[in-house]
Amino acid sequence: IVLDEIKNDGLTSEGIDFGKKIPQHLNFLISAVAKYHDCEGKFTSNRTISLFGYKDDVKMAIISFNFLKVTIDNLANRDFKLYKNSGGTAHGISWKSSYRKGATKAVIATLRSEKEKEKQDQHSAGTSLMVVKQQAISKKFGNFRYKSSSYSYSDKNSYNKGYKEGSKIRLSKGIESNSRNLLR
Repeated sequence: IVLDEIKNDGLTSEGIDFGKKIPQHLNFLISAVAKYHDCEGKFTSNRTISLFGYKDDVKMAIISFNFLKVTIDNLANRDFKLYKNSGGTAHGISWKSSYRKGATKAVIATLRSEKEKEKQDQHSAGTSLMVVKQQAISKKFGNFRYKSSSYSYSDKNSYNKGYKEGSKIRLSKGIESNSRNLLR
């Protein structure tokens, strides 16, 4: 994002339509990803979430969200197969749901921690670009309020496994990796 974009109001909104009711863990994930990329997120229906912010930030939030969603789904499917092959008897839907919730909680904790470090770095450098962006978004689209909530899970072991695996996921690795390693 460049200063000209801020001055020229490069703000936008874009919706993500899930085609069905949004699973609870994805609701939490999209909110955290939006904040991570200096955007705001809001439900526009029970199957659509809209992101508000600067064009490039919104695009990166959508790319990051899709990456994290697919990564968490793939890990849940992989680890459920391993669980079943080792004699596990839990039902797949509840096992994977608990796993996804654990992985999502870990990813959110990582995103918040990384964002807090970024805020500290910007704060020590002077006026934060994040603050300027936030003010511009609020001015154009209104204030956004987030309520605190939690979710339950049916399988503690799969939740804990998901949390453990989710804590290994990093957005920056995929974006900043050495390109030679990506091509192998």
